[in-house]
Amino acid sequence: DYAGNFIPYAPQHTLYAGASYTLRTGWNWLEYVIFRVAANGAGRIYWNEANTFSQPFYALLEASIRFEHRHWAVDVWGRNLTDTRYDTFYFMSIGNSFLQRGRPRTFGVSLSITL
Repeated sequence: DYAGNFIPYAPQHTLYAGASYTLRTGWNWLEYVIFRVAANGAGRIYWNEANTFSQPFYALLEASIRFEHRHWAVDVWGRNLTDTRYDTFYFMSIGNSFLQRGRPRTFGVSLSITL
């Protein structure tokens, strides 16, 4: 009997909060610098109908700085800045457990061009 149990793979709560600040430079070669920070979270997530396996609530922090011009933009970003360890998927089949871990702390640079 699973009465009163939570639906598997659906987080009980989700959270998102973000902020950005745009700085107009006044320079010909660079119009804007945009600072962004965001936090998102999910949990508790149950991995089976019996609610015996679960992922507790976790939160991820990300931030970026965007350098923008009319025809191009460069983003310098970081995700999961606190290097939170979390699971994105779990299931059991024929007595074997399968688990997918979330991405660790990641940094990158992205280039966008508008023609």
